[in-house]
Amino acid sequence: MRFIYLFFMIISILSYGETEGRYELRNSKELTMFFPKSDSEYIDYLSGKKDAEAYFELAVIYLKEGSKSKSKDYLNLYIKEENDPRKLLEYYNIEKNYKKIEENLDRIISSADDLESVQYKKKIYREIANKKLPISKEKYKVNKIKEFLSYEGKEEKQRHFFNSNKWTKGDIRKIVDKLKKYKLKEKSPSKKLFDMFATKKDRLENKYHNIKNLEDVEGYYDYFDFAKSEDIKADLKTPAEKLLYLKYEKNTEGYKAAKEKFVKEYLEKKNNRVLYTLWTVTKDNNIIQYLKTQSEEYHHLYLKELLEKNKKSLFYSEGEKFLYLYPKSFYREEILKQLFALASESQKSNLVKTYTEVIDSRVLDRERIKSSDGPLKIKLMEKEILKGSSDYTEKLIEELEDQYIDREVAEKLKRMGNREPYAVYLIQNDLVVPAEYRGAAARYLYTEGEIDALYPYRKYIGKSELKELSKSYPRYKEEYATRYPLEEGNTDSSKESYIYFSKNPVLQESIVKEIENKKIMEPHEMYYAALYYNQKKDYIKSYRLSDLLNEKYSFSEKIVKLHRDNIQKLKKINLKK
Repeated sequence: MRFIYLFFMIISILSYGETEGRYELRNSKELTMFFPKSDSEYIDYLSGKKDAEAYFELAVIYLKEGSKSKSKDYLNLYIKEENDPRKLLEYYNIEKNYKKIEENLDRIISSADDLESVQYKKKIYREIANKKLPISKEKYKVNKIKEFLSYEGKEEKQRHFFNSNKWTKGDIRKIVDKLKKYKLKEKSPSKKLFDMFATKKDRLENKYHNIKNLEDVEGYYDYFDFAKSEDIKADLKTPAEKLLYLKYEKNTEGYKAAKEKFVKEYLEKKNNRVLYTLWTVTKDNNIIQYLKTQSEEYHHLYLKELLEKNKKSLFYSEGEKFLYLYPKSFYREEILKQLFALASESQKSNLVKTYTEVIDSRVLDRERIKSSDGPLKIKLMEKEILKGSSDYTEKLIEELEDQYIDREVAEKLKRMGNREPYAVYLIQNDLVVPAEYRGAAARYLYTEGEIDALYPYRKYIGKSELKELSKSYPRYKEEYATRYPLEEGNTDSSKESYIYFSKNPVLQESIVKEIENKKIMEPHEMYYAALYYNQKKDYIKSYRLSDLLNEKYSFSEKIVKLHRDNIQKLKKINLKK
């Protein structure tokens, strides 16, 4: 078993190669069959594609051929485009680059959740140990405590795992130390174990870790209540928490004195992070007024809170201040949208006038459309459509129809840089859509869900859209199968044309005889005959044919496998002699 095989099983690194472009329907009088392109034809096809998938395929091809420099060039192009560690594992396995294999395994594990991470590591550890691979296996070793914790949320698995293993007091202690930082589900194995073995201090820590944030007053008060009832000192880690505790104790004077002390101290230190936590608890206006001028992040957080608390008028005035202070802020469009949603008509007009020169925002363009009419309105809608928005297509047509006669409407739409409006106009008026506009018509009808009207334009539907339609509509299923005959679910191994993909092909002697009577055999015919003779154990005849194919079709695993099988079988026969 090759090393990479394990990772095919673990993380589905299944590289089927191209379906479109890799194969073609080869026709002859004797046989019609889907068959791979020759190596040179396939390389030409991939070189013309210039996308991540093609770059990766070319990198692998040239690596297998021994052209390392070319291979690395295409690999680097792939990494710039996609850089999927699952694909890179396949490449580095062929190269036997175990350092890179390890790096990409670590990338996959680091992006997995706890359960997946543990399962990956266990399988990798076993494979490294069994195959004695030059990779450090210790880093993939998973202890049973970590595995038990990885099953959190999978109650049956967690219960079974716990009952199937022996646990020392030290193990239980380590588990409890981990669980006290979790939000434990009632009646789960973890919760039962925690309740059974946790100390009072463990339970207090668990309550602390379950507090959502500083605004979770109920969570803090529950934590304080438990500490008081069990006579344990609550661990107050920050100035904000100390203030919350004084509030809980209803120590008004102590709270006031501590607040003044902390605010003064951290204003002097200019520690914005601590100041924001103090403001979250105290809502002291002096703090937020300071933070607004020091950091747009904190000002933005303040605005979010105003919206959440439905303080609309205050949000509006503060939002305008934000845009004035931070005209190039990352949040500018978000704030503008919110301001427009709250603004009166006169306020909207003022916003447009004030911020047009400062902010290039689609929000402003859309507001201009609402407040304009005539040629300007048409021009602004055209601008939006050319940006890629289809929201204004029908509105533009309506506006043009109000101002121009039909012939002029058609001409103006036709001159636009975006084909969709003209295509929509033709559809709405039951006019013939020219070929160059049918793709736009198909996109519009698909988006609108006009499934019956879309059918005449089915040839212009994209692959992913057609696949989606094929799941619900028989007519589109037939179209999808016809257009993409090699896609999963469309191949029919019982048909002669799909013999190359069949695991147990049924081959006919009569077809082989017809093929052999020809002066020149086509490659797909050679393969058919070679396969037939291999099945009949006539390995000499099969070898003669597979040998002719092997050089030009070295990328085809099936052809290479057939040829190797013939060689091995002939060696065994010769040894017996």
